[in-house]
Amino acid sequence: FDASLYASAGLQLFFIAVQIEGWRHWHAHREAAGEIEPRRLSSPQVLLALAGVAGAVILISSILSLGTDSPVPFTDAAATGVALVAQLLQARRFIENWVLWVVCNTVSIVLFWSQDLWVTAALYAVFLVLAVLGWRAWSVRLARALKT
Repeated sequence: FDASLYASAGLQLFFIAVQIEGWRHWHAHREAAGEIEPRRLSSPQVLLALAGVAGAVILISSILSLGTDSPVPFTDAAATGVALVAQLLQARRFIENWVLWVVCNTVSIVLFWSQDLWVTAALYAVFLVLAVLGWRAWSVRLARALKT
């Protein structure tokens, strides 16, 4: 809030709610071996996810531009809009969530760096590495599941 990055700050409340629902969903779909099997979005679902990102970015950036003193409303909205959809996809075990997390974390690094929030930018650099590793691990697991 001190940096006037309102969407990024408010995003944390959304994360709590979706993570609780995601935990319930993952628990209900755990395989016999105790592992979660990732899935892929269909082509229409990819388009819906991209439309969701675009809609969220437009809505959030409009709100930030018109109703706040945010110095970077579009960048804040872009990071937030991508994160919203990424979190929803992750809660439902779609592997494409990792692509969105890579985009989100990259945008967030630029956002926080531009606001002289060095520690937060560094944290998002770690998140970027974790997203790449998560994407790789899920890709291996999905490939293995498709072979069986």
